[in-house]
Amino acid sequence: MDGPSEMSNSVVVESRIRRVALTLRFVGLLDSLAVVVAFLPWSLIEAAHAALGLGGMPRHATTEYLVRSVSLLHALLGALLVFLSYHVVRCAAVIRCLATLLSVLAALLVPVDVLSGMPLWWGVAQCGGLLAIGVFLLASLREVRSPEE
Repeated sequence: MDGPSEMSNSVVVESRIRRVALTLRFVGLLDSLAVVVAFLPWSLIEAAHAALGLGGMPRHATTEYLVRSVSLLHALLGALLVFLSYHVVRCAAVIRCLATLLSVLAALLVPVDVLSGMPLWWGVAQCGGLLAIGVFLLASLREVRSPEE
């Protein structure tokens, strides 16, 4: 029979699994909304760009392709996160890998944002958000193991 400390630890682990699932679901649903951008008229994309204080946006085939394809990649990642949110224990190793990659991506995007001339608020929101999500997922999953591990 499980002792009180084992039962208490089980409750903590279950709570962490729930928080990971909710975080993956929230971020995944938010990221999935990027599918809309892929099909917006270019005039709305330009208006959003200007409203964010990023200046004018050139309309070139490459620029439009990158905006639309990156939006679809975000939506794809969002769908994957939602899927993983329903299989946290089974996919714990994959989620840890993804969390590590998100943290590395946050670090890699700092010089990209600087070289691209992005505003400070953009870098803080983007890189800080990615790092926070990655660290949170890694910390929350430290005691969670899938049956295969």
